[in-house]
Amino acid sequence: RLGGGAAALTPHGTALARLPAHPRLAHVLLRAAAAASDDAGGAALEVASAAVAVVEERDVLAGGGRAHGADLRSRVACLLEAEPGPQAATGAWRRAKRNALDLAAQA
Repeated sequence: RLGGGAAALTPHGTALARLPAHPRLAHVLLRAAAAASDDAGGAALEVASAAVAVVEERDVLAGGGRAHGADLRSRVACLLEAEPGPQAATGAWRRAKRNALDLAAQA
């Protein structure tokens, strides 16, 4: 926000800047965190952090788009599992899972 000749971040912009994600993805996380206060168990934040982690990581499904298409839902569902399943690309799954947990904790 501009005012008085000096540029300053809004409170929302400051919150976006502290998250280690692209601002558009950080916005998704902040909105989900706000919704999580109304959501039993924080499912909104869990799904949002998984989606952001999937977008930021290499494909979490073995075989990628050729084998599984481009559907984000299947990748988020894979990442929401407690352990990598048989369709998961284990290394990418583990990195994305760790990232999702970190993002949720910071949001």
